[in-house]
Amino acid sequence: LTIILFLKNRESENRFGLANKFFEVVMGTGISAGFSLHESYNVDVVGTLPLGLLPPANPDTSLFHLVYVDAIAIAIVGFSVTISMAKTLANKHGYQVDGNQELIALGLCNSTGSLFQTFAISCSLSRSLVQEGTGGKTQLAGCLASLMILLVILATGFLFESLPQAVLSAIVIVNLKGMFMQFSDLPFFWRTSKIELTIWLTTFVSSLFLGLDYGLITAVIIALMTTATVSLNVDQSSIWSNDLYSSALKRKTGVNPAFIMGARRKAMKKYAKEVGNANMANATVVKVDAEVDGEDGTKPEEEEDEIKYPPIVTKSTLPEELQRFMPPGDNVHTIILDFTQVNFMDSVGVKTLAGIVKEYGDVGIYVYLAGCSAQVVSDLTRNQFFENPALLDLLFHSIHDAVLGSQVREALAEQEATAAPPQEDSEPNATPEA
Repeated sequence: LTIILFLKNRESENRFGLANKFFEVVMGTGISAGFSLHESYNVDVVGTLPLGLLPPANPDTSLFHLVYVDAIAIAIVGFSVTISMAKTLANKHGYQVDGNQELIALGLCNSTGSLFQTFAISCSLSRSLVQEGTGGKTQLAGCLASLMILLVILATGFLFESLPQAVLSAIVIVNLKGMFMQFSDLPFFWRTSKIELTIWLTTFVSSLFLGLDYGLITAVIIALMTTATVSLNVDQSSIWSNDLYSSALKRKTGVNPAFIMGARRKAMKKYAKEVGNANMANATVVKVDAEVDGEDGTKPEEEEDEIKYPPIVTKSTLPEELQRFMPPGDNVHTIILDFTQVNFMDSVGVKTLAGIVKEYGDVGIYVYLAGCSAQVVSDLTRNQFFENPALLDLLFHSIHDAVLGSQVREALAEQEATAAPPQEDSEPNATPEA
């Protein structure tokens, strides 16, 4: 009954998700305490919560030789769970996660917590999804949650002693709905890659019956074996399936789309602060929409059954007043990826490539693929990379062809910009005709 109630409330909690969760917890606690559910009906409740923190003390070094094996396993599992959840939410909300930064944060937290005899920390799947479900998107949400937990530990823990455990379990299960929906990936893997389906099922079954530590080890071994098997059956020698490819690409090209978008947002804020909201209404940002306007400013008529795809690259220009707030750029307009040594791509690699194309496209930079083998094109097609047919224009037979294609595209764009008629309202001194 509690799960059904929470599922119904999720439909209307887009703006008041945190308030709904708090109201549900308060109602559950009030009903349990008012009707004495624990004493009368043996309903499991949270029970006594000890108040306060233990005084800091140095860890007992004499126990290190007894726990170092388990400590290594806990560290690996803790980091794996943390980075997996972080990347899941990052892909959902469109931001990036630095694994090294997460590893340093875990080390600092565990090192400090060891002085207060706390448990080894990691990512909480349930709490992370609850926070995401209630609208938390920044570090401020984590700080508020930490302050609330600290308040409960130090002062208000007794207020939640009558809270039924069923209410807490229902909150966790409802917010884990998105994780359970990952089972819907199985039909997709069955259609696209039996190898990835095998890895998925092996990881799930081994983690379920052997534990996360042995499950992860089993998954790594199976992944290495399948990768080696596939590599032996192809002509090329390199494998493009590394999660670090995106970071390496940004480092080698010197162009980070996230920094560019952040700089543009900062420029807009600085410009708005300088000229005020009244003048900001007159500033214009020109973008190419998914639908192309007609010559008379109206939308062209399209058939109802026609699929509308977004543009590969969103060409955006900033007003001249904003350009002085922008950092100097490298004027990069095209990035060409040499795929001649890529022998196959899995679903993770295809998703990474699609994210790279979209991320650079959002800042007006084209990403071309040169020298793709038939196997790579087949993998891209099977994993629905070309769901937007316009992405086929990114494929070139060789690097030379990609360079020529980029030059032709830029020449045509410059020609169109030169031939474009001037706007009547662009002149500041223009007056309306009588």
